[in-house]
Amino acid sequence: MSKQLRFVRGITVRQTSVIGGAASNEGSRVAGVKDGQELASTQKLSEVEMEAVGRPPSVLSLNVPPSVPIHIKKGSLLSIFGISEKNWHSITMSLDFTNWFRRIVFGGYSFNYQRIVGTIPFSLLVSSKSRSLIWNQKGQKSFVTLALDGTDDWAILNRSALQVYTGGTLNVSLHRTPKYVNKSVAASLQLPTKSLTGLHSWNHRGFTMLSGRGQAGLVGEGSLYHIALKEGENVFINKRNLLALSVNGQTDLANCVVKYSFAGIDVSGESAVNSSLSGTKNLPLDINEHHESPPGGFPYYWHLTKLYINALVKYSSKIRAKIVNHFIGNQEFVKVVGPRSVLLQSSVSEFNSFSMPSTTTGKVETTQARKSSDYLNYVTIEKGKGAVFKSTPDFKETVSQIEKKN
Repeated sequence: MSKQLRFVRGITVRQTSVIGGAASNEGSRVAGVKDGQELASTQKLSEVEMEAVGRPPSVLSLNVPPSVPIHIKKGSLLSIFGISEKNWHSITMSLDFTNWFRRIVFGGYSFNYQRIVGTIPFSLLVSSKSRSLIWNQKGQKSFVTLALDGTDDWAILNRSALQVYTGGTLNVSLHRTPKYVNKSVAASLQLPTKSLTGLHSWNHRGFTMLSGRGQAGLVGEGSLYHIALKEGENVFINKRNLLALSVNGQTDLANCVVKYSFAGIDVSGESAVNSSLSGTKNLPLDINEHHESPPGGFPYYWHLTKLYINALVKYSSKIRAKIVNHFIGNQEFVKVVGPRSVLLQSSVSEFNSFSMPSTTTGKVETTQARKSSDYLNYVTIEKGKGAVFKSTPDFKETVSQIEKKN
């Protein structure tokens, strides 16, 4: 009897700030400054240098060569440095309403970008958050940089993720999010013909497409993670945490994402309709064409009543499924099929994030004053214990005690 050996490759999920490019070298330390990352200002550049800085990477540092335009989301520019005061006239800024009409139609609101270009090299600092009069951005946001070399395209599903982009041949376009899976893919996966992708909804009708050669800086909620899927591998992801994924053209999104529903709840509501009304399956929509009884007769109105009841039951089943899914919270998953790269965000933004005026009460809470021992700590290596962390009110006293022991 022969034995079959089966090997399974574990999918690695890792936190990342750079996709498709090598990370930049760390800046050298400056005298008198500790735990600070130096922002280099390069005077001789051939292409834009992007580096996400901070822990978590909430700021993007850019070194820009001459005559290369940078598009930055309005309200996110922190600083311009690396140039002398007499050369400020060499930097020009203008507003660029990128695909503004299609973004409104597809439910996107991030279309106002600043176009910055200079005749001399300069450096920028860009924040992961942009100031807005309507949207109140709460929580932590992190940067990830994409380096596109023309081999793979990227579909950005989060409508506010594209913070920075540059590249003479980089094409930024918007497309309608596919509602159904490609028929050939559905057949290969043994799924129904009209299987949902799970990405399309009334408030997320489109996605941003990056193609060509260039660089882009994306922001996501919380921490960002990268998953590399090989051929034949797949992963189940909550669609609200799916930030972006690599694709091969604008139609490839319908070939790699399939809606997944857990057992016990039929999100489509088809089974509830079929079990509630017998004999009403596949009812014709054109009554005058498919029904022989003339209008005004009892069979005609009976058939019309069954048709409306069928539609009402189907609509009620969908509402019931959405209510159940809202409380259970596990029906928003999609299956992503490899090979491709996937970017995840650990948190999701609140749906209702409008800024509301804060109200204050007359109650004043008192806090206890912190002592120096609350935030001064040191570590020692002890035999049998390893690294031991302790607090101290004064480093001078601690250093003298350690010297006496030695």
